Amino acid sequence: MRRQATVRGRRTWTGLAAASLVLTVAGCDAGADSAGTSGQAPTAASASASSSAGGSTEPTPSVTASARESGDSGQPPQADDEVFTTEAGTVSLSIPAGWTVDCEVCSASSDGPPAGVTERYTITDKDDDIVVGLTTVSGARGGDGAYPTLVRTVAAERLDDVTSYQDDASVYLLTQHLAESEDFDMSPLWGEATEGLSVQVADLPHAVDPESPESVQAAWIHLMTDDHPAKDFTGLYLSTSIALPVVEALTAEQGDEAMQAFLSTTEYRELERMMSSVEVHEDAIPDFENTYPSATPSS
Repeated sequence: MRRQATVRGRRTWTGLAAASLVLTVAGCDAGADSAGTSGQAPTAASASASSSAGGSTEPTPSVTASARESGDSGQPPQADDEVFTTEAGTVSLSIPAGWTVDCEVCSASSDGPPAGVTERYTITDKDDDIVVGLTTVSGARGGDGAYPTLVRTVAAERLDDVTSYQDDASVYLLTQHLAESEDFDMSPLWGEATEGLSVQVADLPHAVDPESPESVQAAWIHLMTDDHPAKDFTGLYLSTSIALPVVEALTAEQGDEAMQAFLSTTEYRELERMMSSVEVHEDAIPDFENTYPSATPSS
């Protein structure tokens, strides 16, 4: 039987912060400003390893994306995975051994949640190379704003075991190589790097090709309910954004080859297993009406 993960108090680590790319790139009204934007810059060790690997290459938008669709929603949980459920009881994940979960906004927080945010956690791998942001929000939807440029969709895995609350969309685990655009500064996420790898769970409309540039804008949130308007547009941001030098350091490859090679790393296999295990407990979602209550511990 898998164990129940314990949420620790917030901790600090050098050169890393919670990464929630979709909050940043969407410019959305669903708590985009209040939900916070953060990323991860290369650590000193990663930057050194990247330099020895030859450094970053320029984006190559002409590279043909190779998306994969599958009815198999990721890898099965391992025996030493721990089941983590947010304090409000709305979302669960299987956390790989050695990864840690930290409360940013929950009942243990000293301050109340920002407008639109109900909970926020960061999930960090055992080597502090990857930080996943898990944020639940409520409020109006909106997807306008500036976006990074899609270099290539490295993988697009349809998560058929994850409930979709939209009739015209499916839930995907999208792994995309993105580059900074002229209209959008990605330095909060990537530091001095201008490219990075985004991995996120999001709804993707059936009409949108996962390999198309439109997918960057279209797949920005996973809606958690179809109950409107009482639970109007309650959604989940579950994503990580990894600067290119970090990906290069983990793979000993460069540029887009590093992005592809990352799929074969232990880090990605654990990341994929965790993110594709996401489960929404719709019955635990409160009726927000005109308020945004803070999270409460699950029973």
